[in-house]
Amino acid sequence: MEQKQKWLKATEELYKKGRLDNLHGFFADIPVSPLGLETKRVEPESTFPVTSSFYNICEFQDDTISTEFLNSPQSGVFLYDHWPESLSKESSFVYLALSSQLTDFKKGLLKKSPEASLNYGVDPFSLGLWQSHIDKSHIESDWIEQTGSSEQRLFRLTSQPYSMAGASDALQLAVLLSSVVQLIDDYEGVCDAGTILNNLSFELTLKPHLFLSGAKIQALKLLVTKLSQAYNLEALERPPIYCAPAVRFLATREPWNNILRLTAIHAAARVGGADGVLTFPYDLFSKRQGGRTSRNVSEILEREAYLGKVSSSTQGSYTQEQLTDGMAARSWSLFQEIQTKNGLLPALRSGWLHDQIRESAIEQKNNFLAGRLQITGCNSFPLSQSLSSEYPLARQEESLDIETWWKNHCQNDGHEVLCDVKRLVPESLPAYFERWQFRADQWRSQSPKGGLVPVLVEPGMENSQKLQRTKRLLSLAALDVQITSIEALPKTTLAVVIASDPSGDFVKQSLDRLEKASCQWVVWTGEKAVEGFHAVLGQATDLQAFYEKMFNIIGRQL
Repeated sequence: MEQKQKWLKATEELYKKGRLDNLHGFFADIPVSPLGLETKRVEPESTFPVTSSFYNICEFQDDTISTEFLNSPQSGVFLYDHWPESLSKESSFVYLALSSQLTDFKKGLLKKSPEASLNYGVDPFSLGLWQSHIDKSHIESDWIEQTGSSEQRLFRLTSQPYSMAGASDALQLAVLLSSVVQLIDDYEGVCDAGTILNNLSFELTLKPHLFLSGAKIQALKLLVTKLSQAYNLEALERPPIYCAPAVRFLATREPWNNILRLTAIHAAARVGGADGVLTFPYDLFSKRQGGRTSRNVSEILEREAYLGKVSSSTQGSYTQEQLTDGMAARSWSLFQEIQTKNGLLPALRSGWLHDQIRESAIEQKNNFLAGRLQITGCNSFPLSQSLSSEYPLARQEESLDIETWWKNHCQNDGHEVLCDVKRLVPESLPAYFERWQFRADQWRSQSPKGGLVPVLVEPGMENSQKLQRTKRLLSLAALDVQITSIEALPKTTLAVVIASDPSGDFVKQSLDRLEKASCQWVVWTGEKAVEGFHAVLGQATDLQAFYEKMFNIIGRQL
């Protein structure tokens, strides 16, 4: 509080000064460290401590990963159920692919104890949810105790399945906390809570939003501390947090745009103070050859943007701390609600948790379709043609859907089913647009000039902006706008009217002329339904339903 008063006093004096020149050293006597919000925070010994380790973790591929990369102390690879001959047992960090159980391959690694730092990735409570069941792991106490060092972690709780199904950030964090409690309860009598926590790491999925995703990492740190205090869990150290892209936000049709999303995700992992980030190829749903390019994203942020020079570059930011505290508070409230349902497994068995995830998924979908949640290349700046001959516009049958990708990525065989639950369906947000874009590509190939939609526009600056938005949205259907006058309106089955006053003369004259032209579907550009129009095209439009109707109409034209 004393530090905050110093800043307020100095700022007041600065305003009284009336001029902003000669400010060098004006605040020099005031220490720079996190001020905090309502929650009292423990300030670090050093304001900007240098990160001890941050792993750039990518899938091992003999032909794309150099020995220099593998020998780097801040590099790592993730493997499936085998160890490649060309990979040294002394590699700095090995992140084993997720599975619900301790496979024979992983048991062998436990016995051999290779010098590499290993994260085994056993997750007993989430990986089977997309197949309608919860798995049971058979792990003995001596295996757990064998990995009780900072160099090896046996359990890794992931938020990816919940994220793919549409769970909000706060709900994902709440489920991870409940998973920790469930894990401790599941091994009660086998290992104490401290041993379990020291065998634990998190895989936290991040969406392409720098500040929200950074706050998500920091919120998890606060929540783990709070959980330890509330349940009297004495962990020797905080479980490491590894971040992975939320594949729900990655596109299939235009994979190069995923590079932008991965950059934001990797930067957020650094800003939030994570222990590492998983690198997926930016074309993971198609050719899956972009691993090297994606891996370089983290390298550039590390070596050229210098994000690795500090452990948390947002310390002291009121905005970031407010986002963090708000997300942590919502997550803790949801966690407590799950616990009132007797914990994670009963909440899953009853279907309550699935209902919460579904509500969140529907909200995200509606925000995305209405343009409030934007994904570049899909509902924001959609491309009508390929920018690269190497990656032409993909055909739908050539691309992996999100569920097939997850099935290939997640090793989930040889488990015992603990209980059956509702199916947790993986969904991709870009897919809602891509299904129409794929169809539009087919139409474009049949008719290179595309289709023309007559648009009646009342003069005015506001209407010019509406016209630009209309052009962008119609381009998703391989359609071009044909601006026309009321007198020259051609015969058409579909038309758009853009005007300021829905009850004005321009609209009345337009509707009268369209009725005479036997137009089947008249679209009003705005936010509210207007009498005489069949549909509304605006920020709150359900674009999925809009495109379905529009495509049926213009399909007959083409």
